[in-house]
Formats: sequence, structure tokens, C-alpha cells
Amino acid sequence: MQKLDLSIGETKLNNKYLQFINRYINYFSSYPHEIKKTKVNIVQTLKKKLLISPIKPHNVCLTLGNREGLFSSFISINDTQKKYVIVLIPYYQIYKKLAILTGKKIIFIKQTHIFKNLKQLNKKTLKQINCIFICNPNNFNGNTFNTQQLTQLIAVLKKYNIYTIYDNCYSEITNTNTVNICTILKHTKYNRLIHLLSISKRSCAPGLRAGVLIAKTNIIKRLNLYKLITGTHLSCRNQILSAILWRNTRIRNYLITKTTLLASYCKRIAYKYKLPISSNGFYLTINTLTTHTTLSIVNKLNKKNIKVCSGELFGIKNHIRIALIAKIATCKTAIKTIFKIIKNERYKHLKNHN
Repeated sequence: MQKLDLSIGETKLNNKYLQFINRYINYFSSYPHEIKKTKVNIVQTLKKKLLISPIKPHNVCLTLGNREGLFSSFISINDTQKKYVIVLIPYYQIYKKLAILTGKKIIFIKQTHIFKNLKQLNKKTLKQINCIFICNPNNFNGNTFNTQQLTQLIAVLKKYNIYTIYDNCYSEITNTNTVNICTILKHTKYNRLIHLLSISKRSCAPGLRAGVLIAKTNIIKRLNLYKLITGTHLSCRNQILSAILWRNTRIRNYLITKTTLLASYCKRIAYKYKLPISSNGFYLTINTLTTHTTLSIVNKLNKKNIKVCSGELFGIKNHIRIALIAKIATCKTAIKTIFKIIKNERYKHLKNHN
């Protein structure tokens, strides 16, 4: 069996769409600059197909994917007088590393415990929080904040002048009915939201490194100044490719169909093997009981040419994370193999400790 890497959410682009790339190779002869018509087209697509409104071109910044968008936005809103950032568990490593890079202290909170834990923080601490990182829908288990929860959370963030970096890169490829946070903000005066969307994930083009950042004009101005200094503007060619891919819904619809089918399949197989799982169809996480069994499972899967991730990388101990990025039939075969090995290792552990 060829090595199957299910450790990273690297969706693959169909060769048909790769043909777009060579059409715009002439743009390599000029430095990146904003193509206003292309940006307007992207904004119109976001408003029409994603129902993201009200936004205007001056509220949008084109990014080199979510990673750069997260970095640039955090640096732009970094307040050296504030000590803390909130990172919700599970998290991406970049959230944690950005905090460490800027000398912030991290307040880790489980996404499902957010309101309980915020109430436990005193006012002095809350006033010292620079920002909160939110990945919604959550990349691991499909947890989502609904309208009521987001409205309640925004009220707290607004009260204490806390920025929100809202990582929304999975909203279009999982069937989780993610709430449109921009619509919610129409009814508030909260102006510290940075909303990130990714074309890379939803169009199976991770190497394109392109996305969109939506924020108030004053934040966008700071971002553009920072990006001018660092030279991190999206290339002209990739702006055009992004506009084409944002308009294309076939890849997105395929991914939604695929994630819906795999989420259902994972639940059926988990029930058969009596394993506790969380899955949104794009990612799958499975409880492994202990650190020792996690390592044993990862090693045995490696011998089967299946690579997965330890959940510890994302703040969840005693779990493994699987990215269901291969074809549906390949994913199903891999899931069966993974579940059998995990069940056996869990059984060995329980037997040895009874």
C-alpha cells in the first residue's frame, strides 16, 4: 500500500483547474498590486454565494492564505500593554506560537466551556486580554457556535475591548450550517472582529496560498501598511485565480457531499467498534485512552503506511486526529484499519489495568 498521509488537511486540486495557472503566467513580470476589478468581483461573490454582508471592498484584504492572514492580523492589532490572549481548545499551533512570539500569556479554554470559564476570570484579567482566537466550525469535531452563543460572546468581548480573530476556513466544506458572524455584527457596535476565509481549503488548492480577511476600515489600513512593509500582498496572478475559484461551487459542493457521507460513515463504524469519536467529515478524532496507547497506535498505523496526527499537537491529549482528504473509498478502507488497531490497543490497555 502506498503511504497514505492523513495527518494534514491538504485537499487536492483536480488537474482540470490547474490549467488556469498557465493562462496568467505573464503577471509574474510585475510586483503584486491590487487589481480593483478582481477584488470587487471577489466581494460580490462573497456577498452573493456566502451571504456575507454588509461588506465593501475597503473592508476586505486579500491574504496569502489563513496562516499569513492570522499572522498579519495579530501583529497589526497587538497591544503591548495587554498581557493575555485566549486560545480555544482544540487549537492550531499558529495561535499558540503567535502568542509566544509576542510574549503573551495564553489562557487556554475548551471551546465547549467558554462561557463558564470567562465568568471565572476577574475584571482585571479580562481588561488585559488582547484577543481571542476562534476557529468556527471547530476543525476537530465540528462544534459550532450558534447565533445565540456568538451574540453572547461578542457582548463580553465588546465590553472589555477584546479583539476576535475568527478563523472560518472550514465553513464552506463541512455541512455544519455555520453562522454568519458578519450578519450578527450588524446588530452590534463591535468593531474589533477580523474574519478570515480560505480559498485554499474550499477549492482543494492549498498551494495557492490565498484567502480573504474582512474587518473594519481602520484595521484594514493597519494591515495594508504591515503587508506593504513585509511584502506579503497576494500576487496579481493569484488574485485572478482566486476570483475564478471563489465563483466555482462544484469543488465546494463535492467536498460538502464527501464530508457529509464520511461523517455518517465514521459514526456507523464507531458504533460497531464502540469507540468514542468526534467528526465533521473532514477531520476525525478518536479517543485513545492514554499517551502510551496513542504512541503505540501511531506507530502501528505507520507500519500500515497510514500517517495520522497525535491530538496533543492541538491541545487534546489521548486522541489522534485523522484528515479525511483521500478519495471516499480510500478513506473508508483507512478508517476500518484505524478503528481495528485503536480498538485492539484500547482493549490491551484496559485488560492490563483491570
